[in-house]
Amino acid sequence: MAGSRATQVPPPDSAEHYFKERVLACRVRRDGGLGVFRVEHPPWAVREVTAVDYRVDFGFLYGADWRFLNDARPVSAIFCPGSDVTVYQPVRAP
Repeated sequence: MAGSRATQVPPPDSAEHYFKERVLACRVRRDGGLGVFRVEHPPWAVREVTAVDYRVDFGFLYGADWRFLNDARPVSAIFCPGSDVTVYQPVRAP
């Protein structure tokens, strides 16, 4: 991915804000259950995306049903320089 040097913090009602400003994340615990953990970081600025290029064989990775993605282009892409992130201890999901 390539983007502009300039960054800006998107407004709270934007798609960019919605997709990058998550406060909860999930992962599989060692026992196979679902773990939920909280994350915190300052609001992330974004760069204007000028190019996206990837080479992934979705059919090989995920099976034949996903092969069509090999020729698809992303509908959207968000380029965030990011920041330090605080990740809290996971808790057992209900």
